[in-house]
Amino acid sequence: TGSVYVFRTSDGGATYGQVAKLTASDAAGDKFGYSVAVVDGATIVVGAPNGEAAYVFRTTDGGATYDEVAKLTASDAATKDKFGRSVATDGQKVVVGAMHNDGPSDSGSAYVFLTTDDWNTYTEIKLTAPDAAGYDGFGFSVAIDGGTIART
Repeated sequence: TGSVYVFRTSDGGATYGQVAKLTASDAAGDKFGYSVAVVDGATIVVGAPNGEAAYVFRTTDGGATYDEVAKLTASDAATKDKFGRSVATDGQKVVVGAMHNDGPSDSGSAYVFLTTDDWNTYTEIKLTAPDAAGYDGFGFSVAIDGGTIART
């Protein structure tokens, strides 16, 4: 369970007012909101590592409402991978960290999801460290800027 509260300013940042409260469409106890990423105020990605998921929300009315448009999960998901521990987005790509994803034991992974149609469909790419070792925690934090992805 959990919620993400969205605040906006209309006076250049002097004050902020709540415009939305985001909740997951399905799970309880999933730590929804553990990680959050926003781009241009139009796309919000929310991680839920106990639910092994990340949720994509979009607004088409300037932020008055946000709709859940995708629930992202790893194609090779396993319990306690912590998929959703970290999230980042540039709007068309979402990066999700899974710091306990197995390779060598709990070495961790990051997943990149790409869309060209506002999250109706998407593709998944799994990133792992070439020198992965047990308990590395790869995917503990993630960031994206255009064609560059950084992760620990």
